[in-house]
Amino acid sequence: MRGTDEASGSLFSYVDLEERIPARHPLRKIRQVVNDALASLDADFEAVYTDFGRPSIPPERLIRASLLQILFSIRSERQLMEQMQYNLLFRWFVGLGIDDPVWVPTVFTKNRDRLLTADMSRKVMAAKTPNYDEFDQRRLSDKDFFKRLLLSVRDLNQARSAAQFLLEEVEWEDKYPLGELRRFQAYETSLIVAYARPFSQSKGQVPPLSYGRLGIKLRSSVSEIHDDLINKRNKLFAHSDPDIVEHSNLWAYSGERTDGSKFSVLCPPSFKEGTYLDLHGVYRVENILSCLAEAVLQMLQAMHVHFLDLIEVKDSTRRATKKH
Repeated sequence: MRGTDEASGSLFSYVDLEERIPARHPLRKIRQVVNDALASLDADFEAVYTDFGRPSIPPERLIRASLLQILFSIRSERQLMEQMQYNLLFRWFVGLGIDDPVWVPTVFTKNRDRLLTADMSRKVMAAKTPNYDEFDQRRLSDKDFFKRLLLSVRDLNQARSAAQFLLEEVEWEDKYPLGELRRFQAYETSLIVAYARPFSQSKGQVPPLSYGRLGIKLRSSVSEIHDDLINKRNKLFAHSDPDIVEHSNLWAYSGERTDGSKFSVLCPPSFKEGTYLDLHGVYRVENILSCLAEAVLQMLQAMHVHFLDLIEVKDSTRRATKKH
């Protein structure tokens, strides 16, 4: 007998979300790894929240939701919350029950500086920074590389500022006039060129930066992002590769003047306006930049004792005398 295509709402559901997710679903393994990392961060979460006031959205749920946004390339927090309303897989991964309300998208904005810091992100994603004090003295006493690290601080600060501007000022779902799109692309250019500059060979003896020399082994996904940024720098932003830079088809007006002579006027081509990176791409780059900048500073800290001749050392044991 053919069943009727009639939806009947039920007041109660007796099937747990856990039972609705296939046992071999790839998100199960990811959720297990993330939950283990989050469990180890309990003390870190306690340190950034007060012990009074209205209960917040659990930080663990905010981080799981942000991870979903990256994994499924969801363009904005607004769309993420919309999908969270009806997507049972998302609700299960984040930790929401079927009847639990979702939060408003602005919660991410208010908690971004608190939770999505370099230290917190690295702990969640298990990106370990080496203990540079344990590096061999030959590596720590390389003066040319020490100079490269010093220069890298400037470049990475510039790149991070550009990334923060794009994250804070661009509404990625909105449409912008041409002038604004070009302004955003200028910030993206600054982001990518500044990120890639330390990894480029400079004139003189200062060697390029590398994750290997920092003792960092990149995951394949991070390595792909790094390679893509270097490629964009080389072929789109620092140079213009005709095989990479896209433009509209060339065309021209042609006609005949009153004296019978012919003329042709070329119309300038149009190029891609706006950013090449999307919201998730900028998020990923900003996270990489934060971790990289902290690694550079830590290695500088371990190396600087070998180059005190370059540094003005101030005696911290001195106490300023009070004037009466």
